[in-house]
Amino acid sequence: MQVKEGLVSIMVPCFNGENYIERFFDSILSQSYTKIQLIFVDDGSTDRTEEIALSYVDRLAGAGMRMEYYRKENGGAASAINVALQHVQGEYCMWMDADDYLSKDHIGMKVKALSDNPDAQVVKCRGVLVRETDLTEIAKLGTEKSVGTLFEDVLFGYQSLCNGLYMVRTEALFSALNDRKVYETEVGQNFQLLLPVLYNGKIVEIQDEMFFYVMREESHSHNIHGLEHWKKRQDLIDEVKAKVLESIHIRMSDGYRKKIEDLLELHSVIMRFEDILREINYEEQSALPEYIRDIAVRWIGKDPKTIQKQCYIWGASSKGRQIEALLENIFDVRISGYIDSNWKEKTGSISPEQMDPAYMHVMVPLFYYGQVKETLDRKGFTDADVSYPREQLLRRIKK
Repeated sequence: MQVKEGLVSIMVPCFNGENYIERFFDSILSQSYTKIQLIFVDDGSTDRTEEIALSYVDRLAGAGMRMEYYRKENGGAASAINVALQHVQGEYCMWMDADDYLSKDHIGMKVKALSDNPDAQVVKCRGVLVRETDLTEIAKLGTEKSVGTLFEDVLFGYQSLCNGLYMVRTEALFSALNDRKVYETEVGQNFQLLLPVLYNGKIVEIQDEMFFYVMREESHSHNIHGLEHWKKRQDLIDEVKAKVLESIHIRMSDGYRKKIEDLLELHSVIMRFEDILREINYEEQSALPEYIRDIAVRWIGKDPKTIQKQCYIWGASSKGRQIEALLENIFDVRISGYIDSNWKEKTGSISPEQMDPAYMHVMVPLFYYGQVKETLDRKGFTDADVSYPREQLLRRIKK
């Protein structure tokens, strides 16, 4: 494929974006780097998206940029990305959602980074998660500590997958995609576009915060409720990740592929267990009792009824209480108490210094990683005495 040197192709799918796309377009207009091909795909919007988008064609042209507008029947973000992929002409490519926005030097700094590092295929910046109502900061993006390669970090959720953090060389992207297409499903297009390039290519990182991810309550990625919906979503994510591995297996050794497949299975259990805790409504959970039981047993590492020691949960916060409720409602197992650094203020809790592997089995929610490992090791707890799947995942990634 012949690409246009220095041109940046930006793919943007959008459905019913009248309330926010002006902010997105204005951030493109403000870019200090202007060799931009903006490929805007309207996924069958029923509001004023088309009217607003077309009003920017001439304004972008006046700034030296080219905007291409394509409209299709509603089919989801992946199908819209597939339309956009057929029109990419730039040497560099990125994709983002129409409710997010960029700093004015975003494109220019990324182009310079790739130009200065000709052996790199990907550039990544940092970003900020902001509230939709007032664009105030909620959290940082892209600052996570690496635990393996960037491919592994993104695959297992240790590094952000937010699309606007990344720009890739188009040739590297298209060499990883069959017929310039992704597998069309409700979720996972970012995995398909990014992971093969991360696996095969070198990355350069920019420490500046240049991407702003807007948290919208009504957005597709944040508007899924109910355990059955979460199960379906994780099923789809697992399916997409498997397809990504299949697409790059020729360049992956059998041993490494087997390691990644095993780790993906463990990571899926971790994520599904979190989904179960998120939907702690047991009237609804009763519709999937075998699924809940299977995931809980795999997270704990054994059937809790077979644990001979007293069960304690690290952390007397809401997540710890949810695990207690799950054990009681699903397995009819009672815990003996909690372990908490604020044990004096938490009913039923003991101090971490009171832990004793001689009679205790400790369950550690994944979000407590880093707080407890040193204490557990110092106290002499072995893997058999701790349900700590996040630590198991980390250890196996680092092998």
